[in-house]
Amino acid sequence: FFFRKKNLTTMTASVILGFSVAQLVVAIVVLFAGTIVTTYSFCVHQGECPKLPHLPTISATWVYPPGTYLSRFSVSVGCAMWYLGNRVVYWINQKRRASAAATSVSFPSNAAIFWMSDLAVFCLSWVGSICDTAKVPSCDGNSHVHTTCAVTFFILYDLVLLLVYHLPTETGELRGRRTLAVALSLSIVSKLRWVPGLLGDDTALAVFEWTDVGCIMVCLVRYLWEYGREFIPAFVVLDSPALSGSSSKGERVNVMSSTTTDQLLSTTGKLSVLTLLGCWMIAALDHVVKMDALPDISTIFAAPVAVWLARWGVMLLGSLLAAVHLSYFCMRTTQWGSQTQRQRSVLLDGLLAVGLVSSLCLGLMGIVDDKENTHVHRAATDAFFVLQMLYMVGTLADSLFVNKDGLDLRFVLQNLVLAVSLVTKIRMSQCAQNHWHVREAQVKVPLEWLDVCCVALFTALTVLLRPNDAGKRVVFGVCTASEKPLPSF
Repeated sequence: FFFRKKNLTTMTASVILGFSVAQLVVAIVVLFAGTIVTTYSFCVHQGECPKLPHLPTISATWVYPPGTYLSRFSVSVGCAMWYLGNRVVYWINQKRRASAAATSVSFPSNAAIFWMSDLAVFCLSWVGSICDTAKVPSCDGNSHVHTTCAVTFFILYDLVLLLVYHLPTETGELRGRRTLAVALSLSIVSKLRWVPGLLGDDTALAVFEWTDVGCIMVCLVRYLWEYGREFIPAFVVLDSPALSGSSSKGERVNVMSSTTTDQLLSTTGKLSVLTLLGCWMIAALDHVVKMDALPDISTIFAAPVAVWLARWGVMLLGSLLAAVHLSYFCMRTTQWGSQTQRQRSVLLDGLLAVGLVSSLCLGLMGIVDDKENTHVHRAATDAFFVLQMLYMVGTLADSLFVNKDGLDLRFVLQNLVLAVSLVTKIRMSQCAQNHWHVREAQVKVPLEWLDVCCVALFTALTVLLRPNDAGKRVVFGVCTASEKPLPSF
């Protein structure tokens, strides 16, 4: 799903959880536009930004809390949604090319558009994590890196929009062409703000920047809304004899691009390792911690430069973990029997709620580091581990509910992992903290790392060792309705 573009329309499935492209578009616009307006309001209220008719740049509203925290969260989640939108755009373009006349003018391949749009969104995802100044402790960013990422995004996405605008169609005309042409032209003209000395006033610079962002949003919304309504981003269960007894009776769809639950978990695990080791190495090179001893995780997340990776990686981990919990929920619902469906629905709904809230707490650990706000960071950390423990207990209760007679090796291993995780929670006791005050590095830190390993191992056992290859049958992807497109939003 993340990199593959192979046509998989021969795969049919039933929708378990899904949403329309129109809903995806609304979520992206509300998230980005709402964040910009809200952080501007915070900044003005705090006296850090000028009031109307003057206007600050968007980056200037992301320097002071709570605006800086909100921007990190919203940009990360918004880019994850945009990343999904790029896959919908890819299949829209494929459909337009397939229906175009054979004599149409040839343009760069759809793959080039696909990769440029992904690279643009990747750069944008770092803009929230690395804010615009290093002089303010609550920002701890870098103006050069922040500006480079932002400029790269604006240039690449304008190129994407230009290529999409000129893609051939069957009739030679593009619906909504005037709207796209006006918005794209304004976006290109707004790039004049980068010409040194052309706009001496900060308000004029801000007006051009806000206009640029608005125009890109208009183009994205117009294109997806006009052409993407037949596509359905959804969690689906693939047709399989092994799952023929499933209770899923959702809408029938064709799967275009997808990622399995196993692949989601694998990506989450790899990103976890890369983020932890990357932050540890950067902190060690900066002599904040030693490489030959286990460091406090919060310390390496707050180290200079490493804090950028922590903000970006941990918030993305929260989004991926939420996707894993949603996928696991769908996996379990496919195994409902008619007699147990009603009783289990409450338990599974509760597990999903606990998993999603714990994912939010994980993201909060990254976007608010220990130096910026110790209370919020520590509260989010403790809440994440406690909620994950509750999730483990609920998962085991669900396994007992389904398999009353046969308890397999997976269940035994999960109980052992839960027992170890419970023991590590002693580090959260105030009495234990007072007793280990001098020996924190020798006791509390190893227990925290061990608890991290328990959470990862339990999640892996939950997903990877399911019967009937359920982790490969439940997938998240871009689908099309097998009979007719979705109605207009």
